[in-house]
Amino acid sequence: MSDERSQQQQKGYKAGGKAENENIHPETNESTVEKGNFRKNQDNIEKVVDSLTSEESINVFLTRQRLRFVKGNLNKQEMKDSMFLELNIAAHNIDGIASVLSIQKLHNLLEFINENSIDIMAISETNIDYQQEYYINQDIKSKVYSIIFSERDQKTKGSGTALVIHNRWMKHYYSVVRISPYIIIAKFLFVQREIWVWSIYATSNDQDMRKSLINELKIAMEGHNRSVHNTIVLHIVLGDFNDTINNKIDRSPSTGQPGSQFLIQLSQLGLYDMCRVLYPDAELFTHEKWDKNKNKSASISKSRIDQIWITHEPDVIPVEFLVHSSQMITNSHHSIILTTLNISGFIRNNFWYCVPDQLQDPDLHQDKHIVDIKGVNYKIQLGDEKSTDGKEIKHRFNELWDNIISVISIAMNIELPIKLVKYPGNRNTRHKLTFADKIMRHITKLGSLIRKICKDQDFIAAKDAHWIDYWLNRFNKYNDDYKRKEYDKFIDKYEKIIIPTHSLFSDTWINIVKDVVKKRVKIDKNYLQAQRLSKI
Repeated sequence: MSDERSQQQQKGYKAGGKAENENIHPETNESTVEKGNFRKNQDNIEKVVDSLTSEESINVFLTRQRLRFVKGNLNKQEMKDSMFLELNIAAHNIDGIASVLSIQKLHNLLEFINENSIDIMAISETNIDYQQEYYINQDIKSKVYSIIFSERDQKTKGSGTALVIHNRWMKHYYSVVRISPYIIIAKFLFVQREIWVWSIYATSNDQDMRKSLINELKIAMEGHNRSVHNTIVLHIVLGDFNDTINNKIDRSPSTGQPGSQFLIQLSQLGLYDMCRVLYPDAELFTHEKWDKNKNKSASISKSRIDQIWITHEPDVIPVEFLVHSSQMITNSHHSIILTTLNISGFIRNNFWYCVPDQLQDPDLHQDKHIVDIKGVNYKIQLGDEKSTDGKEIKHRFNELWDNIISVISIAMNIELPIKLVKYPGNRNTRHKLTFADKIMRHITKLGSLIRKICKDQDFIAAKDAHWIDYWLNRFNKYNDDYKRKEYDKFIDKYEKIIIPTHSLFSDTWINIVKDVVKKRVKIDKNYLQAQRLSKI
């Protein structure tokens, strides 16, 4: 971003660009870099606040905007649900989920999304057509997230993108545009604001896709007249770009080759790379290429080809950017990238139930002008500067009119009843999980527990005896999963897949359970493969 609009102070970086204090978690391989302070222009300086709860975030927002919350009939949860202060968005190349064997990766990824409170995630290289969208959503049975798929290129193995969207955001979702098997757009509508999320997958040699994306962005950005449409659009483009713009720090080993013209065109359109906005010189890699024997301990090359780009809006503030290993989640050769945007000032819905907290007019030197929105009662004591009265009254009238329009928008978009359309026949009938589905769910939950323990050393210390007893009962239940005769031919030694019920959560226990999870996942794959072949 330009120096006039934004400044960034980076801590812990050497002149060469490597992070001096960069930490790699020994278990999760998650790259953690100290955040910088991202500031807006001089007349509205924003300071990023770390580690806030939702309630604290709301209080900070109200204080900064000098507002007061007046909707007394809303409880705390309803108040949180009505406020869109941050957008947690992520992207990941899942490396295919079309087969019965690989669908488990989607379940693991959904667990990760839920654990990290991600609002929207773009998934690339799904190899799934949007016509399967309904059945996949039925299969995952998520009460929190919905998935929207693009088309699929039937002639190419690697294609297809998708967007996983939290149901709180689905309330504002109004349109999807499937441009190609490599580009999908989900549009979200708020009061005088729109957010367009572009999930893309740029294969290595597909120049047509790159041209199509640039052309579609030009049409969307240049064809949208803010004064005519009465909305401001924030564009977020994310996914696997298969390109880098600075080969010195975005690739290892680095090269002196010029950056991608495709990404340079994105920059010329007014989009900004979130990683480089927050960390201009950090060496963060999202993709590893291994040799043919798949020895992951010695990668041939690394690169940062998974990226998140956004258009600049003064009220949208980047907060953080993280790279998380996909090990024990999808085991893809791509990492998961996450970014957090502060959108509290951008989303006008945040002002629905708020009024100015007794604002005082600084332009009147002696007599004060008090605005009481609650009673819709203006008491204006005119001073000597009568030439400014007309402008002041017009300004206050426009504020009141904006509030009226906001109330009308609420009634139209939220309060009016929505007609539910049912699928014909019995397509919407819930189907019972098979024993194989239940066993795979158990493995997903067990893997999720291990990741939480490895990620936070104090995770177990904060738990009580009731919580430990709960999981002990779960482990005993999980140990009965593979006693069915259908699994006998896939198990060599049953004791190798037993979850220990002693020395719980110790380092030795964690290492054993990790191995158990891997063996159980392999058994599930072999079983599902045999089931599929038996139906041919």
